[in-house]
Amino acid sequence: MRAGAIASEGGTMTDKDIRGALERARAAGRKVRLTHRVLADFFNGFVLDVSDDLVYLRILADFRFDDFAVLRLADIEEVRSGPNERFFERVLRAEGRLDALAPAPPLELRSFTMVLAGLLELDPYVTIDEVDGFHVGRLERVEDEAIHLRFIQVKGTVEPAPRVIAIDSIYVVTSGGDYLAMFRKYGRWEPADE
Repeated sequence: MRAGAIASEGGTMTDKDIRGALERARAAGRKVRLTHRVLADFFNGFVLDVSDDLVYLRILADFRFDDFAVLRLADIEEVRSGPNERFFERVLRAEGRLDALAPAPPLELRSFTMVLAGLLELDPYVTIDEVDGFHVGRLERVEDEAIHLRFIQVKGTVEPAPRVIAIDSIYVVTSGGDYLAMFRKYGRWEPADE
């Protein structure tokens, strides 16, 4: 167990521990580092909201806020909010970066389907981490069990037709930020196949 993690007596965090740690961090405005079970990756940021199944984060990277992410609680292995996170908070406060934040886009966290439907209306450019990989694209349609995403390739070409991705296969969705803004601005759109 890493220093600063909130854990049960057995050394690993239970779902209840994870939800409790996220709710306490949200209420206190504390930075967290989430360890993802499947992706073997970390997500640093501030908890904006927590539901029964999802957490909504303002992502922090290199001392700047860039985008937002929604993750499944069941995919979180550990929540850390200790001395390392307090250091980042101190720096962000001293630099005035916590005071200058734009409001987060409002998202309904009752399900990933609701989150994706909200993003379709607010800002359809997203990144998706799912069973088959990482994708950048524009949401075209959200159904109960699947999304239709126009992939944007790394070379900046937008695929002519959307691909269907099962919502149950999605681990993380992100929106906002410079990364997506550059793909939106410079992606070359090809006509959709009808």
